[in-house]
Amino acid sequence: MARRVLFIVISLVLLAVVYITSLTGIIVERQSVTLERILSEATESGDYTNYVKYSSEMYKPLFLNVTTEDNRYEFQAFQTIESSKTEMYAGFIIFVKPVLDVPHSMEQLDDLDLSDIVINKDTTIVYDSKDDSIYDEFSISYGIEERAFYYYNFVPDTFGNFEVTIKNYEGDVILSANTLFVETTLDINPNDAQAKADLFVLLSQNGFLRSYTIDEINALYEFDQHVWKAYMYSAIFLVIDLTVGYFFLFKKKQ
Repeated sequence: MARRVLFIVISLVLLAVVYITSLTGIIVERQSVTLERILSEATESGDYTNYVKYSSEMYKPLFLNVTTEDNRYEFQAFQTIESSKTEMYAGFIIFVKPVLDVPHSMEQLDDLDLSDIVINKDTTIVYDSKDDSIYDEFSISYGIEERAFYYYNFVPDTFGNFEVTIKNYEGDVILSANTLFVETTLDINPNDAQAKADLFVLLSQNGFLRSYTIDEINALYEFDQHVWKAYMYSAIFLVIDLTVGYFFLFKKKQ
């Protein structure tokens, strides 16, 4: 009797493990599929708004006051509001998409790639991608080969009028523009739901837009159309478990 009770307890524990593991796998799969779909749609349309909505909490499209522009490329910039476990911060992201065939890196690491972005405020350099260690291990223009676009993304430590200069693979200036990176006060605890809600109201008054909510993201994942897989895997385990238990435990006792 004790062995049967032990078998049932272990079976229930394993069933829970199988269900949770299956559900976690489905979540990871749907996240990957959703991101891939969003990126594919962005590549086709040339509009990266949905990608920004998916990867931030709020966002504001940035107007680029262009002085020099290479018409072989399209550009789209955003100011984002993002959060970590301990803080909230404002990010700058700009997408570069060629509309014609242009020189670019054909491999992940290419020492000949002169692609670069420099952002100045007055006479001070706010950001230079050549000083960013993230690009030590891959060439930014390789994104054209992989995705038909690439982007620069960083967290400025200042606000105000930014002078943006972007160079391509050959080191030629393809964009020279000014844009306003709006000053924001984000000194709240990202885990404080009420403070966060109040902040979003304030930011919305300054032109920021709400990114996807949790419910909207869950709708994008389409969990309800795929959760049956977790039930199926659990049912398969249960059938195998009961069969094994019957032949090696219960039947053996008879």
